[in-house]
Amino acid sequence: MAKEKQIMLAKMIADEMFSEEAKDELIAELNKSIDIPIISEKTERAILEALWKIIKGVLLKRLGL
Repeated sequence: MAKEKQIMLAKMIADEMFSEEAKDELIAELNKSIDIPIISEKTERAILEALWKIIKGVLLKRLGL
């Protein structure tokens, strides 16, 4: 029973931390801080989204979700 509650809590936290809104907020803030002159903002965002996908996958795996 305690393990089920842990999993449920981890899922609730993950749902919030990895929501589309959280992703958009984080990527927007990173994009403001990172300027790579030879590439466009669109390309910078695509790179950050790819990194988000990898980080999200690894962290969800570590959480067992």
